[in-house]
Order: sequence, then structure tokens, then C-alpha cells
Amino acid sequence: MTERRRRANFDIYEEKILEVLYKHPVSLSTSEVADKADIAWETAKDRLEDLWEDHYIEREDKGNSIEWWIED
Repeated sequence: MTERRRRANFDIYEEKILEVLYKHPVSLSTSEVADKADIAWETAKDRLEDLWEDHYIEREDKGNSIEWWIED
């Protein structure tokens, strides 16, 4: 397991994304996260990438989409 970097805080979009992912036990596509968090797809994509780079979430490429989840 990769160690998570410590952050002082998350922005409102990251908080929404993390809340959505915590509530769903299965992986979600970028579009599903954007829809459930009620944010634009591009915003969701950018923040998901940031959270992944900082090791807060996991990802897997699935064809033309990316699936995201929080590792327990």
C-alpha cells in the first residue's frame, strides 16, 4: 500500500467526490462520479486525478473509461 500524502484540507469538489466514493462500495466511472457529486465532468476528472496522484483513491482503466474507488 502506498502511503497517502498529508493535506491541510480538500476543496469543495474534492470533498464531494470523496463523499460519493465513500458511499459507494463499487468503483464508479468519471461520469458517474461527476453526476452523483453534481459537478462538471472536467472538474471531476481533474480532482479525481489529483486525489489519485496523492494516493487518496484508486483507479483502473477500463476501455474508454476510468473506474475510481477508495481502498478500504
